[in-house]
Amino acid sequence: MLKPGGSFAFTCSMHNNFFSIMSHMAKMEKWTPHISQYENYLYPYESTPHPDEEIRSLLLKVGFQVMDLTMNPQRWKMPFADASEFIVCRIPFELPGEIQREFVLESADAIRSLKMNEVDENGTEFFNYKLTALECLAVKPPLL
Repeated sequence: MLKPGGSFAFTCSMHNNFFSIMSHMAKMEKWTPHISQYENYLYPYESTPHPDEEIRSLLLKVGFQVMDLTMNPQRWKMPFADASEFIVCRIPFELPGEIQREFVLESADAIRSLKMNEVDENGTEFFNYKLTALECLAVKPPLL
């Protein structure tokens, strides 16, 4: 990859609505002691308006040619019954066992409060999990 003529492809998450849920809950006095450090786990480009431009600039600066760079918004409709457990399994720190169930219930409330849920015509509730992935192919030009 780093040799002249080498190439590499990568994908990484740039924005993710999971962190909006953590931010919302971290403001609650009850959860602050447990999740106040969530910002230490944000994706490096979570709050960057144009991460694609920054990544392109970095790659060019270190001598790569960017062959393809795409921002790919993704959305999953997850059954709401699974949403809170999904949130709990994604948090990058441990919650004491005795408060996990309460955290699950309150993360469901946070999802609803942030309007990240929807109810379909059959009355089934879903969590709209959204992220934006950056996909890139870059090459190191051959030596002349």
